[in-house]
Amino acid sequence: MEITKPIALPSGCVLLKIRIWFYTLAWLHLVFTAIVSLSVDMSEDKDPRVSAYINIRWKLITCWFNMIALAYFPICLYCDWKEWRGMWHVQRVASIRQLKDYVMTSILFPTTMFADLMFWRIWHKDLSLIAPPKIFTYLPYWAQHSLHTVSMLIMLLDLLLVPRRRPNNLTPGICLMMAFMLTYMAIPVALWRSLDQGLP
Repeated sequence: MEITKPIALPSGCVLLKIRIWFYTLAWLHLVFTAIVSLSVDMSEDKDPRVSAYINIRWKLITCWFNMIALAYFPICLYCDWKEWRGMWHVQRVASIRQLKDYVMTSILFPTTMFADLMFWRIWHKDLSLIAPPKIFTYLPYWAQHSLHTVSMLIMLLDLLLVPRRRPNNLTPGICLMMAFMLTYMAIPVALWRSLDQGLP
């Protein structure tokens, strides 16, 4: 059985403190944004395209990567806390850290960068391509930046703050990325089928 080197590298004391604060603030920001954004109720709107959005938003890639990030940040905090306490090489921590790094490099970083850059490009080109423009009267403008600007900056900072090395084998990361993409692409197919059958 081949033993692979971990992707992440041990960090110094100052960098660990910075990361612990960074992940705490990033997670609190995301929790606050989720509470505000998900509590918006558009179901009573007279426009059926707007009232249906309350169910459609769960199918958006933005929702997916932010939900993954809600789980990712506490895992990062756990791994950094264990490293702070000198438990860097404990098998369970090493396994969680390796999974965390695969999720970051294979799903979170590429998905967040693609979705956020595409969102702002379309936003400035033609807002109606994203959603019916009336939807954006329900969501405050700062929420758009929290979901589509801050998330991108957090992913870039994570990439800079966590020392990583290139894995010996790229196959697990590529397989994880492909599995995520296929799962996400299956959602529109299921949606089209349900619309064809007259389901909500």
